[in-house]
Amino acid sequence: MSRDDEWAAWARDFQDRGDTAPAPEEMLAAARRATRRQWLGYAMELLASVGLVAFYVVMMRTHRATWFVAMASANFVFAALWIGYLTHVRRGTWSAVGRDVRTFASLTRARRVADVRWLRFARGTTAVMLLFVAGWAPFVLRARWALYRAEPWRAVVGFGVAALIGIAVLVAQTRKLERAERDLARLDVAGDAAG
Repeated sequence: MSRDDEWAAWARDFQDRGDTAPAPEEMLAAARRATRRQWLGYAMELLASVGLVAFYVVMMRTHRATWFVAMASANFVFAALWIGYLTHVRRGTWSAVGRDVRTFASLTRARRVADVRWLRFARGTTAVMLLFVAGWAPFVLRARWALYRAEPWRAVVGFGVAALIGIAVLVAQTRKLERAERDLARLDVAGDAAG
């Protein structure tokens, strides 16, 4: 069953059963799957943030240049804000409580609102980090000028890969945001039709 078909089936069920009818088992199973996906997504974000901090801690043992310490410090703040906001925006959406359609619809909508808020934040902070990296790049070029002049491919590969990764992440976040906004709009339309 496609995602659109699933939403349409839930909307029909909501209309047919009324606000306080028990949710069908497939709705409860979908809520459980959504909860697992949310926990997995949170774990992946936490793991990535811990990995980023660990990378910079290890690297700071050997790289004490001011430009590197500035980049590491910015990434520590970034990781803390990232996880802090993700935890904040997901509050109240961690488990599927209740066994009626109204509770299920409310939880599903709350999750979609959280998705939209999180993805807007993630896209914005990623763009800020990319701007910071772009501003940081001249200092790296200056600090490693002899290396990059002798082997220019290192600069091209290093900065090129960073740019490609950053652009790919922004594109992926934008697509996810657009999908989350469409899902939220469908939920609102289904809720209006049912109400």
